[in-house]
Amino acid sequence: MQFLCTYKELVPILSKHYDMTESEININAFRLVDLITEEENNSNLKKPESENIVGVSQVVDFGKVKNFKIIQKDLYGNVVARFIPLKNKKIGLNIDNYKVLQNLCSEVLSLEHIAKYADNKFVEASCFEWLMDVYDTKQAKHDLLTYIKSNIENELDIYTFYYKIECLGISSPFIIGNVKIDWISQDFLDKQYNLLNAKNTLKRDEFDENYKDFFDKPIASIQIRGLKDSAESFAREKVKLALNAIKCFLIQESIQATIQIFDVDFLFHNASLSNYLFQSSNKESYLNLGIRQKFGVEPTILDMKTMNRINNEGLNKLSEFLNIKSTSELSYLIEDSINRLGEIISTRDWHERVVKIISFFESVIVPKTNTKANGETYLKKNILVKLVKGHVENIKRIIRSFYNVRDKYIHNRISKPIDINELYKIQRLCLMFLLQMIDLNKNYSKINDVLNYYGIEN
Repeated sequence: MQFLCTYKELVPILSKHYDMTESEININAFRLVDLITEEENNSNLKKPESENIVGVSQVVDFGKVKNFKIIQKDLYGNVVARFIPLKNKKIGLNIDNYKVLQNLCSEVLSLEHIAKYADNKFVEASCFEWLMDVYDTKQAKHDLLTYIKSNIENELDIYTFYYKIECLGISSPFIIGNVKIDWISQDFLDKQYNLLNAKNTLKRDEFDENYKDFFDKPIASIQIRGLKDSAESFAREKVKLALNAIKCFLIQESIQATIQIFDVDFLFHNASLSNYLFQSSNKESYLNLGIRQKFGVEPTILDMKTMNRINNEGLNKLSEFLNIKSTSELSYLIEDSINRLGEIISTRDWHERVVKIISFFESVIVPKTNTKANGETYLKKNILVKLVKGHVENIKRIIRSFYNVRDKYIHNRISKPIDINELYKIQRLCLMFLLQMIDLNKNYSKINDVLNYYGIEN
């Protein structure tokens, strides 16, 4: 099979800044065949023995692996080339040519009916498999998109993911967006054991040992229809967003030294206590063990009283927003702002928190075309009049104070004193701004629409 298109001709085609039609994607997929190369296979060459490095486990040699694909990755683990072995050669796409495949896969992922279920890793692997089959058989049983859709349909399923939440106490289940905050009951585990034991004999104590970390602990669960890897990635993002939405309202808790703000376990860093060793220069001094408590060890408690409080403050509004399947520019910005504010609440160092608070506002109110630092001016002259009734001058003073704290900390590493009451108020202002953006999202879809609403030229 011959496709008369050289590398120099094909790269510009796949580098144009517009979304291809499905027909164009399929046509350009066939042109990739001309980019396949045959190279010497050096993957079986014996590697030199490595040194023993303290703190690094030794690599175990499992012998020669058969029927493998040769995948070349960069230093960060991203695939940059793919081959399949054939006798003493390897056939596939080298680094330069693989970039062309990646560009085409980006076009594939611009199709909503594919991006809804598949991720970049799945699409690239499917595209390469299709390409190798076309090269080997000199014909195509299906076009590329039909092949990818078929692969998706074969692996598509409904998955429920359960993630542990660390440092949290709850008195009753509740739902935020499409994420349920609950716990795994003994009855649920009993049913799961019976299902598993019916297929594979397993002692109950072994089962309990495997799942003990999930018992008697708050759990965030979400149901996703998709492919396993992409569904899990999507689930993690949705859980992170839902928990950050809750954190947005934990302003009182965030300024209490004894409380540690909760998080899902894959993001949780339990660093409230740290050990270290020290020894003075005195000849008779011996090695001492020190313990430093960085911040509180009490869990965040979401009891009925707290849940009523944060629901009255607007948590229900955030939950409703998360249930809306909007793909507008503004809705994505709001999601980013929810994550930003949740991170602010979790930041224990107050000076780092101030830096993030100012960034929270400026990421929205400073136009991307603006080359001057007008964030403080916009916040005081344009935003406050839409958010606050009365006491505006006092809040302007607080804003000026926190900009000063931010500047001294960033530029001079000077940690100016921070008033706890003013920190509380500026965080309340963040929440008010976020809730107002959610209201604006009902009528607007563009960031420029929001800037126009606040009278900010863009």
